[in-house]
Amino acid sequence: MPSSKFEPYTDNLSDLRRFIMSLDIHPVFAHFPQAFTFTVLVLSGLCLILSGETRDFLLVTLKTLAVCLPFTVILTFAAGLFDGKIRLKRLHTPLLIKKIVIGGLFIAFSAGGAVLICATPMTTPFMCGFAVLSFCSFLCSIALGLLGVKLLTTRLPG
Repeated sequence: MPSSKFEPYTDNLSDLRRFIMSLDIHPVFAHFPQAFTFTVLVLSGLCLILSGETRDFLLVTLKTLAVCLPFTVILTFAAGLFDGKIRLKRLHTPLLIKKIVIGGLFIAFSAGGAVLICATPMTTPFMCGFAVLSFCSFLCSIALGLLGVKLLTTRLPG
């Protein structure tokens, strides 16, 4: 193509917007619910197969993490909304809409698990239900991570 067909590139990102995007707030926060979700899933499986004092010890840890998980998911969800608004200037892009829907499910599954593990006796049927909710949370975490990779380096001018 002849050089007359090209126009000079101008980067018109404000310094504040560039700085906020360089912090990668949402991707950094996303590691907390991912780690909690995986650990909760593993501990729920162990609590299903173990018994006695070891199970009781793990159950205390499991309850603590299960109660903390929804808060980390909500915090990360809020950081994602903020990051989407800063990075893309809008929240209604197809990928962000998918992330918002899956993030809402993640909040629901993690909150449901926290309520279930705190409000019911930890009999095998309830532990199985909790394990299912934990697995659903884990699937949401994976889906959000895969979608997030596509958005991580997205930067629009302006």
